[in-house]
Amino acid sequence: MKKDKVQLALSRDEAIVLYEWIARFNETGSADFQDQAEQRVLWDIEAMLESVLVEPLAPNFEEALAKAREKGVTRHERGDGAEVEVCERYGAEVFETPARLKVGIARSVREGFLPLNGLRHPPRGDTTGRYIWASEISDRRR
Repeated sequence: MKKDKVQLALSRDEAIVLYEWIARFNETGSADFQDQAEQRVLWDIEAMLESVLVEPLAPNFEEALAKAREKGVTRHERGDGAEVEVCERYGAEVFETPARLKVGIARSVREGFLPLNGLRHPPRGDTTGRYIWASEISDRRR
């Protein structure tokens, strides 16, 4: 495992519970638990992290935390990770995606239609140029 990567393993049930808590937090801004299982999953993740990280016990933890937070913001804005891999695979330009810019998400995504689709245009104005929508699976051909 790379030094800068940490892997955690969750059961499918734990992942479902964690997903719901995160999605609710992102929608409402409230970190309140609706079920003890949500708190238990977070406790378990904290324990997993404690078993692999040495930084929380280091005397310069606050400095390490500040650097990690800055790297996270920079990496998000630069589009590291899956987006870079896809762009490289298809020879597309990587566009920065500052968090302050908007992403277009159709109502059909929240309605649970599948498959999910995505389209990326160059950033323009206050938008990232990204648009996500969902459509019902259909055998109908155009």
